[in-house]
Amino acid sequence: MRDAIDESPAAGGGFPRGLVMAALMAALVACDHGPRLTGGAWESAKGDAGRFEFRTDGGATWTLPMDSGPEAFELRYAFDASQEPAHLDLEGFDRGPLKGLALYCILAFEEGGDAFRLDCDPAGPGQGETARPVSFGADTRTYARATDAPAEEGS
Repeated sequence: MRDAIDESPAAGGGFPRGLVMAALMAALVACDHGPRLTGGAWESAKGDAGRFEFRTDGGATWTLPMDSGPEAFELRYAFDASQEPAHLDLEGFDRGPLKGLALYCILAFEEGGDAFRLDCDPAGPGQGETARPVSFGADTRTYARATDAPAEEGS
């Protein structure tokens, strides 16, 4: 038989169970269960801005429609959902007009999280995040979760 342990605060044996449960509930409520970029593919709503696939390792594939056919770019990305609107940085362009540049973007998920609006501007040498748009403009594109690529569990 186990020895009885007095866990009451008066005995210095821990926290009251009610306080522990309240802290756990608060932590669960505070967890970010909002929309995520990872866990599937996103297609341009009009088909004019390609398809994104964001991986959990910080890599992304952006397949763009070109005159010669679809062309895939393997990129690195950083996503900061704590900003309003969220910030998305894309780097690693190895060819084309964006070679050596970074795209600094703003992103806002639509209701339900199955689509997002994206507006980006390229940054030249030394320009950095100052190139990021401050609001959504005429170049804003909408991406929707692709139906042929189901979301990963927890996305």
